[in-house]
Amino acid sequence: MKPSKKFRICRDPDDDMFIEVAYESKAKYIVTFDKDLLDLRNEERRIIVNNHEIKILMPKEFLKGNR
Repeated sequence: MKPSKKFRICRDPDDDMFIEVAYESKAKYIVTFDKDLLDLRNEERRIIVNNHEIKILMPKEFLKGNR
């Protein structure tokens, strides 16, 4: 199944699919080492996509509980 919303947020267009899936599934987190995705986040380690907050964390941040 493909997400119903398309976003062009990331400088690497191939990474937009992760934002789309997180948005569509109402996920709270994306856990990644991908620099293009990590660069999207603000100082609180999050982005807002159509009023949906998604935290983008590195694995060590997620495991530390910085959620």
